[in-house]
Amino acid sequence: MKAKTRKAVDATNDERILTMFEERNEQALRETSGRYGALCRSVARNILGTEEDAEECLNDALLGAWNAIPPAHPNNFGAYFLTLVRNFALKKYAAAHAEKRGGGQMPAALSEISEIIASPENVEHEIDRRAVLDAVPR
Repeated sequence: MKAKTRKAVDATNDERILTMFEERNEQALRETSGRYGALCRSVARNILGTEEDAEECLNDALLGAWNAIPPAHPNNFGAYFLTLVRNFALKKYAAAHAEKRGGGQMPAALSEISEIIASPENVEHEIDRRAVLDAVPR
């Protein structure tokens, strides 16, 4: 099959899938998974490293497409769907590799504000302490 013919068939198949999405036909999910699932899982697996996470991203993208179409009607459904999968994979990767609790910056932040944090001593104790120091001969 020539490249132009293949592109025309792909566009026709994508339009059919988009029509199913717009009609809220659940077959659109199966068609999308069958047509783009392997490629999308491969992209997500390359980002995340595991088949389970890749499958989860594919499922998240299917739900995302279900919720977005309609009103969205992408001109290139394959690129649109692959972008959804990639974005879910990148978001999952970022969440898995995020530094917890400020990434070790909490001690630095606490040391910066230690000078302005209220002392456990109160003013009366400080006045008494100075009075005792002044009363003791040096």
